[in-house]
Amino acid sequence: MNRSKRTRSSPAPSKDRIQQHWSYLCTTIGERRAGSAGDRAAADYILDQFRAAGLAAVHAESFPCVSVVNARADVVIGNGGALKSVPARVLAGSPATAGSGPVESELVWIEMPEQAERLLQPALRGKIVVLFGPMPTRVEWHQRLVKAQPAAVIHVDDRLPFEWVKDDGVYPAWARRYGMPPTITIPFRAAWACAGFGGT
Repeated sequence: MNRSKRTRSSPAPSKDRIQQHWSYLCTTIGERRAGSAGDRAAADYILDQFRAAGLAAVHAESFPCVSVVNARADVVIGNGGALKSVPARVLAGSPATAGSGPVESELVWIEMPEQAERLLQPALRGKIVVLFGPMPTRVEWHQRLVKAQPAAVIHVDDRLPFEWVKDDGVYPAWARRYGMPPTITIPFRAAWACAGFGGT
């Protein structure tokens, strides 16, 4: 990290100023996926704020990353006529689903990491696996998930009990070396409701 020389004093941090920055980044700019226009806008905004605070010699540095700028995920969960559309986002590094039509299959819920050893099995082939918790954090779990050949994977991050979809991905080196099933993420609250734990 480059040292930045302070050229003049700036206002002390305050709750209101932090809220203004937060609102600008999250509301005015909005989505900031790596490689997107929002990502660039957020970087420019932060650079401008550093300069306005009196820091000299600040600059941006580009770096390569795996990004999903253009991808679409349409997810409907339910039984028979009781289908519910769920907001979803494709994980960075995910391949597309096979074929040109929709993928329809039984959902298999796996709590991660507690059930990883027991449930990441060949019996998952052709099914849609819902990973409730973190994505595989051990390479052998990632390999087992790939070898099980599910039709698709839905990731639900239980650390973020919100209504919006988060951006996520897998370890790029694992996806390159071992492959990756088609994987999307949905909001925690939507998954909770669809699983019948609560909500409507």
